[in-house]
Amino acid sequence: MSVWFLGEHVQLRQWVAIGIGMLAVVFMLKPEGDQLLSLGALAALVSALCYAISAITVRVLSRTDNSGNMVFWLMTMIGVGAGALAYPDWVALSSDHLWLFALMGLSGAVGQVFITEAFRLAPASVIAPFEYTALVWGLGFDILLWQLYPDFSLLIGAGVIMASGLYLWAQERR
Repeated sequence: MSVWFLGEHVQLRQWVAIGIGMLAVVFMLKPEGDQLLSLGALAALVSALCYAISAITVRVLSRTDNSGNMVFWLMTMIGVGAGALAYPDWVALSSDHLWLFALMGLSGAVGQVFITEAFRLAPASVIAPFEYTALVWGLGFDILLWQLYPDFSLLIGAGVIMASGLYLWAQERR
């Protein structure tokens, strides 16, 4: 999207690396038959599209606004939207969990400020690959918290995605 909306130039080898990374995602999901066009697949696609729009919007807004304001309004809108979706089945938090909730909010806000600042300062094609480290964090938390270990296809797919991201990063540094 950065090509069309921001006028950024993405080279053919970068498109190839992005395509290989996307194929690795499909490999990890292992869709069979009608699962490729399932409600879950559509939700993931819409989520990725919304995230891309968010990254592009940050680049455009950063020309006139600072990161703190952008993150404040992003978090406010997410809070309102999530609250509206959760309202019908809302269950109040236990007071024992308030510190976890506060820690999650603080870490999310700080992380969002850094992501917003990164997208403000560098081309989206350079920043996006670094977000693949979320795969490593996700795997680590799965193992640490739930003793859920990845299967071989997930490790191979994640490795290919990260290799694609590192390749893009190396190409941009040239």
